[in-house]
Amino acid sequence: METRNSEETLLHELDRVFPVEPKPAILPGRQSCGGDEYGYVEEFFHDLAWNEITLEDLRDRYPGPPDTCLYFMSAQAFRYFLPTYLAFFLRSWGEADSIADTAVYALVPTSDERLRDWQATRFEQFSLAQRKTILNFLKFVELNYKDHYTFFGLTEALNYWESNA
Repeated sequence: METRNSEETLLHELDRVFPVEPKPAILPGRQSCGGDEYGYVEEFFHDLAWNEITLEDLRDRYPGPPDTCLYFMSAQAFRYFLPTYLAFFLRSWGEADSIADTAVYALVPTSDERLRDWQATRFEQFSLAQRKTILNFLKFVELNYKDHYTFFGLTEALNYWESNA
C-alpha cells in the first residue's frame, strides 16, 4: 500500500461518509462560559463546515490551544468535526504536530471510569460507514506511523474500533 494513495483514498472516504450538512446545533460540550474553552469552540466553529477548516485557520484564529478543541465539543460536534482532524493528519502529519496527535488520541478508549459514559456517547453516534472509515484511518496510522503512536494507545484504539466497525 503506497502511503500517498492511501492518504488520498482515506480523504475521499472522509468526504463520502461524513456529510457537510446538517451541521450540529450545539457545539460546546456544555453551556458556554465566556472566555473558556467551551466558548472558544462556539466562537470559532459556529459558521464552519468540517471540510472548510484549514490547519492555518485553526492555528491562527482559534483562541485557545488548537489541539484541545475536540474535547470541549458536544457529542454531535465531535462527530461532525472529527474528520477535520483526520484530514489534517492525512494532509499534513509532520506540520500538524500535536493537532495530528489529537486525531489519534481522540479515538483511544478511555481507561478512566468517570469518562466512559461521556466517551461512549461520542463514539456510539458514528454510523457503520463512519466507524469503518475511522478503523481504516487507524490502520493507516499503524502501517505508517506506529512508532509515533504506541504511547498514545494506538493498539487500544484499533482493538476498540475493530470490534465496533
